[in-house]
Amino acid sequence: MPSPKKSSSKFKPALLAASLLLAGCIAADESSMYFDRPLGPDYAPTVARQPDVWPTRVLVLPISGQVEDEARNQFELKFLAELRQALPWVLFTYDDANSTSADMAVTEDQALDRARALGADSILQVDLSQQAIYAPLRIVADARMESVESRTIFYKMTADLDARDEKVATTARRYYQSQLQSRHLPERSLTILTSYQEFLRFSGYETAKLIADSFVKQSNRVSKAQPAPSSGGTYFQSPPAKSADTK
Repeated sequence: MPSPKKSSSKFKPALLAASLLLAGCIAADESSMYFDRPLGPDYAPTVARQPDVWPTRVLVLPISGQVEDEARNQFELKFLAELRQALPWVLFTYDDANSTSADMAVTEDQALDRARALGADSILQVDLSQQAIYAPLRIVADARMESVESRTIFYKMTADLDARDEKVATTARRYYQSQLQSRHLPERSLTILTSYQEFLRFSGYETAKLIADSFVKQSNRVSKAQPAPSSGGTYFQSPPAKSADTK
């Protein structure tokens, strides 16, 4: 009958192997805590665009819509920065208009006059609406472009950036990952889905990126373009009429 000492020695290799396997599992689990999980496909809205129209000199009107001034500013800063970086267009801004005031909407005639004076061939306008300013966040951006010469709408897109949508959330998280200085906290990119300021900046960036993809990239991020309506009219709004009590 083998002695207890010899019997226990037989189990040492098995015990060592089990310990190494367990240590490897623990190390893998700890490592996975510090990085975001793989993300899926990005958000891609439907775009209506006349494929034969290629703008080169574009007047960008102030961001409009029933949103707070600070929200408009946050969106506009990222929107213009990404447009300038992603597109080969010559961009002009409507400096005479106050982009932080909802009651200073630019009229169609004002926009056309300014575009012609600058030598712009197109006018780009974005209307913003805040559907939800608390989590789950949602911002809707309606973008359209008008030809200065024909005065017809040749581009339309609605970016419904709803954090509850899995693809929107994925796109937002991927954007935020690129902004993070350090990723040494678990699922850091999830923060953007509950941070209103960060989500606003993402919305401005993403709206410009989607417009750029429509014109300069054959990208899967934007759905196949459909012909824009030839008689879509105009989307410009006149300033709201002042009441009799207004001085």
